[in-house]
Amino acid sequence: MVFYYIGESVGDHSGRVVSSAGDVNGDGLDDLIVGADSTDQSGKTNTGKSYVIFGKTNTNAIDLSKLGDESKYTIDYLGDKNDNILTGTTKDEIFVAGAGNDILTGNGGMDVLNAGTGDDTIIINASNIAALEKNWLRQPCPC
Repeated sequence: MVFYYIGESVGDHSGRVVSSAGDVNGDGLDDLIVGADSTDQSGKTNTGKSYVIFGKTNTNAIDLSKLGDESKYTIDYLGDKNDNILTGTTKDEIFVAGAGNDILTGNGGMDVLNAGTGDDTIIINASNIAALEKNWLRQPCPC
């Protein structure tokens, strides 16, 4: 099946790197990770961003600029080789840190915080734990 997607902005190099992600959301369909290595975020140039595109059975266009608003998860790659401070929102998010000494802070969603190769600090709060308990820990074991 063939589909196409629309990048967020001209020059973000959306789709320059694409990889299989397996079945991220457990719906039985394989998903993709699409990289946009030249996306600008938080006032910084070329910080990059990644998107997980959930497998689907139709060929409707996917507009990457709306993924964070229309989907349950926001996938952000904000880290680079520098020391980064990554702070979540109240949405469920996945953060991937880079090689620097990063600080990753959950902010109320069911966040997944992936440390990089540096000396990273991960900060979670009571809202993160409550979201995990409500949405994940009470689910049947997928094993």
